[in-house]
Amino acid sequence: ALVQAQTCLQLLTLVAPECTVPQEPFLLSCQADMAACVEPGRRNCSCATLSEYSRQCSMAGQPVSSWRGLALL
Repeated sequence: ALVQAQTCLQLLTLVAPECTVPQEPFLLSCQADMAACVEPGRRNCSCATLSEYSRQCSMAGQPVSSWRGLALL
């Protein structure tokens, strides 16, 4: 679970490095997404969570990176 937490934190930071929207709920959601993602090699399990975080940051007027094209996802 620690690996998932670190991965999720990296993903959220990639999405919006300077965003001040609290990451905690999104971290938990992302970890749940990954835990529920049973297909091997499927890496975009937490896409919905990242999208929502991106949207919240954007609505808060925070800069959001163009993360969807990153190889990580």
